[in-house]
Amino acid sequence: MLLGVVDAVAEARLQAAGYRSRWVRTAAGRMHAIEARAPGAGPPIVMLHGVGSRASDLGPLLHRLREDAPHVVAPDLPGHGRSDRPPGGMDPTVLQDAVFDLLDAVVPAGAVVFGNSLGGLVAVRYALHRPQRVRALVLASPAGAPMRADELSRFLARFEVDDPRVAKDFVDSTFHRAPAPMLLMRPGLRARLLDPGVRDLFARIRSTDMLTPDDLASVRAP
Repeated sequence: MLLGVVDAVAEARLQAAGYRSRWVRTAAGRMHAIEARAPGAGPPIVMLHGVGSRASDLGPLLHRLREDAPHVVAPDLPGHGRSDRPPGGMDPTVLQDAVFDLLDAVVPAGAVVFGNSLGGLVAVRYALHRPQRVRALVLASPAGAPMRADELSRFLARFEVDDPRVAKDFVDSTFHRAPAPMLLMRPGLRARLLDPGVRDLFARIRSTDMLTPDDLASVRAP
């Protein structure tokens, strides 16, 4: 409940600050993004959030970047925020292709693409498949490290925050010093990570979906 209120307030503040919603039809259903334009001279900037998060969570960072960028865009990944859940389930490839569809439609070439967690993996994949559209990559704790099947299974098990004590341990392990609002929103965090779409995605991820050394070597640096 508390996290829902925080989400609504965050979106209202973004709208009041001049951000607008953008909707794009993709293979995974309709995807929602927030965007803003300004007279800045820098490149457009794309922000891809992590699993269980949403575009409005990036609001404070978007405000800072907007001072220098002419166009900032933050999509809600499929099954997150206000974007549709893919009708065929949260398959990693379907999720990736849907994000590609949105970025191709909304973001001009030459963008700086930022990705955190799952968004980081999608950002790298986008740079590999659309090198002419990506000016630079900025990655914060990106997903996609090569793992054996058993390693991946143990890693995903950490996201099974099915009781308050486990949620507390998850927050404590994620932050060096968890901010007070995050401590208060542990129940909402549990709800996000236990969302059927997120659980479906975790159930379908395989070690073959991870990046390889060859993938990383193929990313063209500016």
